[in-house]
Amino acid sequence: PGAKGDKGDKGDTGFPGYDLTIRTQEEFDTLCEALDNNTCTAKSVLFVGDGGTLEFVRTNSKRLLTRNIKDIAGINKAKIKLENFVYNINGNEYALYSQATIRNLTFEFIPAVQASGGNRYFKGFYGSNNAKIFNCDIIVDADGGLAIGKVDSIVNTNITLLKGCNGFEYCNNVVNCNVITNNTGTSST
Repeated sequence: PGAKGDKGDKGDTGFPGYDLTIRTQEEFDTLCEALDNNTCTAKSVLFVGDGGTLEFVRTNSKRLLTRNIKDIAGINKAKIKLENFVYNINGNEYALYSQATIRNLTFEFIPAVQASGGNRYFKGFYGSNNAKIFNCDIIVDADGGLAIGKVDSIVNTNITLLKGCNGFEYCNNVVNCNVITNNTGTSST
């Protein structure tokens, strides 16, 4: 095992029950690199915020695949922001793909502006199998894109859909969630 933040390897995180703790942008960049190269061995990751100003940002990037990570959580207002996400407008693509249980995080997805067709093929969060989202805030700024697809459970989560972004596709068990569309109206699901 490596040291904390070392190429996404398991290490002493200081938080029992988590293989990896992310506290800095540098540690987040290292995790992203390990995920891109399929070398991350962590099964559980904890993001530690600073109370509201720190954002873990990935910009001008390809999608973030969490592959074998099964548990992703945040504390102290941790926020992950994927901006200027570059994707192929000829195929459905997503900024974050996960099969994990995700808890207590804020996600903001901002795709790169496409020359034609808007962002209709963009998906912010796309899950598979038993993906679950609990107590999160998700903001998707995609003209005609999709916020969340193929998630087994979404519970106690605020979802903000900007610029005509669509809400859900193939999601089950959407419970006690607030959906805010185009920054104007709120509806509960």
